[in-house]
Amino acid sequence: MVTVFKDSDREALLSRFTRLKRDQAPLWGTLTAPEMVVHLADQLRMALGDVTCDPIPGVWHNPIFKAAFLYLPSRMLWVKNQKRPPEAFATQPETWEKAIDTLLELMERLVARMHAGDWPDHPNLGTMTRHGWGVFTYRHFDHHLRQFGV
Repeated sequence: MVTVFKDSDREALLSRFTRLKRDQAPLWGTLTAPEMVVHLADQLRMALGDVTCDPIPGVWHNPIFKAAFLYLPSRMLWVKNQKRPPEAFATQPETWEKAIDTLLELMERLVARMHAGDWPDHPNLGTMTRHGWGVFTYRHFDHHLRQFGV
């Protein structure tokens, strides 16, 4: 299972950002590349517990649905128009370089926290473990990188 807590998975994922350009158009959706990068940084802040989000009721809190979301082929389960926490879209991009640097710094912080006992809840998925956050983060990043063709 891919996870950002596995060095080779994380390095392969983050290396894709070197191919992403600030003005690259998405293949779907309305996010610009800078908005996508700060959105992923906001998600890392959620995983780190830097921001808290109100729970969003839905089927994903059910352990069976959550497991399906985390472990079935990822392209099947990214639901369009899913209710999203506003905290995951709170940051506005400054400069492209600053957005990328911040994302990389937050990823380093997440990896440094890898052996922490308690992990914050995810607003859509509910209770999360280190493994859940690692898998979700990898899949979330991959989803958005595919959105931009990288």
